[in-house]
Amino acid sequence: CRMCLIDISATQAIDCTGGNSLRYLNHSCRANAFLRVIRKRVEVYARRDIRKGEEITVDYGESPHSGGMKCGCGKKTCRDRI
Repeated sequence: CRMCLIDISATQAIDCTGGNSLRYLNHSCRANAFLRVIRKRVEVYARRDIRKGEEITVDYGESPHSGGMKCGCGKKTCRDRI
């Protein structure tokens, strides 16, 4: 089971598990896009030009899980944990 949640406040999150296209955004420590939450609506913005066929990535930030989760982005500046 996978859960795809985007926190919009300390007490609310958007569940993207069942159909929302935001579930396709993967993590990278050097992301090419970022999210902005405005009035409980999530918007995706590119940090730079994104090539056709290139994966769109965002930095998930810190995990609420104890010890975090292993990062596999492969970037030189990878934090190793998210």
